[in-house]
Amino acid sequence: MAHLSTVGEVPSGRVDAPARRPGDDATRPSRPVVRESDSAEFSSRARLAAGPVRQDLVEQVRRQIETGRYATTEKLDVAAERLARDLDLTA
Repeated sequence: MAHLSTVGEVPSGRVDAPARRPGDDATRPSRPVVRESDSAEFSSRARLAAGPVRQDLVEQVRRQIETGRYATTEKLDVAAERLARDLDLTA
């Protein structure tokens, strides 16, 4: 995989909690973010431009994601290479 340079500085050391604002109640528990599921909606024009959906492939990828087998090192390497090429970072 090509070397990718750091885009920004990452702070090191201890990360302090955000400052409390007046009126914050330290005893009040924060509410967790709850998501039922992710979804997306596409216009009919976008669906037409995309072409036919390969439902067999969609189901295969869905099963791989559910079982934790989708994000492999090889796939991540290919994605990083393509991103570096698209951002012209490989020079």
